[in-house]
Amino acid sequence: MGDPVGMALKGDCRGFLDYLARRSDEHLLGYKTANEDSAIHIAAAMEDPQLIQKFLERLTPETRLGVLKQMDEFGNNGLHEAAVVEDFAVASILVDFSRKSGDAYGCLLETKNCLGETPVYRAAALGKTKVLQMLTEQVRDLRCHFRREKDDMTILHMAVLSQHFETAIWLLNHDSSLAEKRATLKSDELSSTSDKFKSLTCLELLALMPAAFKSADDMKEMKSPFHYRLPTCLDDDYNYKEDIETDKIDNRSGHTKKRRGNGERAALIC
Repeated sequence: MGDPVGMALKGDCRGFLDYLARRSDEHLLGYKTANEDSAIHIAAAMEDPQLIQKFLERLTPETRLGVLKQMDEFGNNGLHEAAVVEDFAVASILVDFSRKSGDAYGCLLETKNCLGETPVYRAAALGKTKVLQMLTEQVRDLRCHFRREKDDMTILHMAVLSQHFETAIWLLNHDSSLAEKRATLKSDELSSTSDKFKSLTCLELLALMPAAFKSADDMKEMKSPFHYRLPTCLDDDYNYKEDIETDKIDNRSGHTKKRRGNGERAALIC
């Protein structure tokens, strides 16, 4: 009959759909891989809009909601997957079908993964501005999405740390109060006399990121002694997965670091 994971790895969309079509709703809701991925996580990972559309269309509303609620080993549900996938069409389909769940959409949107991240927070952390806009279209109050529980990091601080400045600007335009919120940063690189750097506003954080303002052609080799005293998470090689998540979870990530233009950084200061 075949293995759905193997089909997904081979890009066998038809085989994957045929496999699921032969399964009862109970089997579908109970299906898990060795890595705790459910059918919705496998389907989303294939990054095929037609596949995810057909997969969700064939389900009854009750089963569809159950599938979207399913979590992987990191606590991510179907809407968290929308923040991870690279194909915006796939993300859009996941959000559209989630909205068809009516009042349950709000519960899906407010569900937090093992790091305490809602889908909205995750989209911002990974720089998915279009997905972020789509997720928040029907959300009046974003305050429950402002911080993640694991380390109390704010959604704006995470966008800046990930150097997703376009996303950070969108967040500030959506709610300017984020600029006044503080986040606690911890780093083994800091000396014992540097406790004053622990609690920072986003603007104070940005001031400690000289690499964010450097031209790609300037100071390629030279760094000041002060630069070497900055936390690892503020360095040029900052990585959201390796430096911020203390458990160093190797979850599937849509994060791609890109060098931003200085105009976007300047917009955060103005």
